[in-house]
Amino acid sequence: MTTAVTKIYSKELTLEVIDSSIQTRYRLDKATIEDYEEAMRSGAVFPPCTVFAERGAQRYILADGHHRLEAAKQVKKKTFLCTIRCGDRQEALHFALGANTDHGLRRSNADKRKCVLMAMNCPAYDGWSLRKIADLCRVSRPLVSEIKQEINEAAQEIEEEGGSSATKTRDRVRKTKVPLTQDESDRTELCGALAVIKSFPYNGAEGYRRLKLSDDIDAVNFCIDWLTEALAEHNTAQYQPPDAHRSSRHVTNEQPSV
Repeated sequence: MTTAVTKIYSKELTLEVIDSSIQTRYRLDKATIEDYEEAMRSGAVFPPCTVFAERGAQRYILADGHHRLEAAKQVKKKTFLCTIRCGDRQEALHFALGANTDHGLRRSNADKRKCVLMAMNCPAYDGWSLRKIADLCRVSRPLVSEIKQEINEAAQEIEEEGGSSATKTRDRVRKTKVPLTQDESDRTELCGALAVIKSFPYNGAEGYRRLKLSDDIDAVNFCIDWLTEALAEHNTAQYQPPDAHRSSRHVTNEQPSV
């Protein structure tokens, strides 16, 4: 799918003309909405929501900013500043699937899973590779592979039961998979990234040349610093000075004074 380059502009829109039916969040976060409400009542200025609209349309399709919009409704705002992009509902969905990766409330693992399921269920992305879907939804490829496997297994179970409904398959995937915690999700993605690096049939020097990493050197340095800190923390946790061990044991065996 390709999206034409179009004019982008900002405008105050009345809340009634904003269609918020495209929802890539697993659920809206009540605490975030309440925080936004309080900030709005205090006069805080929020970034504009992102909406899409075709030329001459009377409704604007919300692609990013559901928590902001809901908070605005709660404080009885009549209008909200929006960044308007020219495009239809499909283009709004395309944008929404990758939203909230670098701003707003951090996406939960359940949010990421919902984005992937929405993409896999969209005819516009039929035939897309797992890597392309991962890039679209801005999630790890291992997560997309995991969800694809769950869909295939659910479809097989339903077929064996004598059914063939794609809706039943998606519902079963949603119900049987308990979303991971955010820390578990982050660990899964990190381990997936490390596994990819370990699978390379060449060392870092050759990888720098072959993968043309010169433009990504800041990200490489960040990862080096991050992993170095993680390794140092591991070494600290694993090391217990012998003296401290003996002292601890001595105190444990010492008889209390009377």
